[in-house]
Amino acid sequence: MGRRSDPAWRDRTSLDLLTRRVLPTLPAAHDGPLLLVGQPSGLAPIDGREVCRWNRRADGSGPGRPLPNAGRVSVAAIRMPRSRAALGFATRASASALRPGGLLLVYGANDEGTGAVEREFAALGAEANTWAVGGRCRVVGGVVPEPPATPDMEA
Repeated sequence: MGRRSDPAWRDRTSLDLLTRRVLPTLPAAHDGPLLLVGQPSGLAPIDGREVCRWNRRADGSGPGRPLPNAGRVSVAAIRMPRSRAALGFATRASASALRPGGLLLVYGANDEGTGAVEREFAALGAEANTWAVGGRCRVVGGVVPEPPATPDMEA
């Protein structure tokens, strides 16, 4: 099935890029639990890591939650959201679950706007770098020196 006839190719290809080319090559400083954000359910699990999932909206994997339930994780990987506002919220909320010096990653197809990640990372004091490119997808990441406070849902 080709890309044009398969609407889920972005999910599969970008997750494959994350799990096969980025996660196995991370330095030992980023060993530990992984927060997986916004990834549709039903896709392959990630081997070798404790995985916490967070979806703001309910899907086949369970109910949505306003904020991640994870404790301090070493890596947070966000499936590229559809809007800039959603990207901003997801990066702040996910970064708040990181331990100091944790790695924040955003992965998705090039045509989904992965280039917009730099501004969000700069707001967190992280420098955005491309970690992997392939199959018309990209993984962008940066180290968050000091995690921000958990977003205030009342605001």
